[in-house]
Amino acid sequence: MRWLDRSTPDLDEAKAAFKQIVADGHRAAAVIESIRAIFSNDARSRTSLDINEMIGEALALLRADLQRHRILVQAAANADVPQVRGDRIQLQQVLLNLITNAIDAMATKDGARLLRVRSEVHDAAGVIVSVADNGPGIGQEELEQIFNPLFTTKSGGMGMGLSICRSIVEAHGGRLWVKSTKPEGAVFKFLLLADGATSAGASHESNRTISRLVRALKAQTSPNDRDDKVHSGEDRSWALF
Repeated sequence: MRWLDRSTPDLDEAKAAFKQIVADGHRAAAVIESIRAIFSNDARSRTSLDINEMIGEALALLRADLQRHRILVQAAANADVPQVRGDRIQLQQVLLNLITNAIDAMATKDGARLLRVRSEVHDAAGVIVSVADNGPGIGQEELEQIFNPLFTTKSGGMGMGLSICRSIVEAHGGRLWVKSTKPEGAVFKFLLLADGATSAGASHESNRTISRLVRALKAQTSPNDRDDKVHSGEDRSWALF
């Protein structure tokens, strides 16, 4: 209000301040709506999901960012992981957020940039998905706060992304954690319970799907950008985005 209290009110500054308040209000409303959706626990929105298929979709959605930052992607889809039951939109948002954070962490890194996304079976009753980067890593002090609401290491961040991701995973009966890796980088992992009514064999087809997706993305890069050491094995694919 100080801009309006002056003898000659600064209307331009006041307008800019009010616009910022409105923008902040809209962002806050979006965050609140997301949180409400997380805890609605509407069973009708939960279906049997193939996590390997969702990894492939997330990588495809972020293809432009991966290409722009010249990030080498290693997608290791374990063909034996069981399906999980959950809200597709919410769990896809977790994957997108974790991969985007990894991209941001490597954006200014010199040298090769490597993103590793993999799925694995956990005690035959669950699935672990990991998203790892070779960026600067996360300090011990940041590790202790990184999932706290409003804590952020980004200049323009709201500090809600990872907090919401953890809430989503926990609302699905799982958990989300992070650790720094040596000599560089960090890895985020989340655990989801298997859908007991779903056969694990259904993941074999999605494993082939993710391999086709990665090969297609590989084919779209120019010959000079391609890595001569592209490998596609039984349960993993490599691609330079």
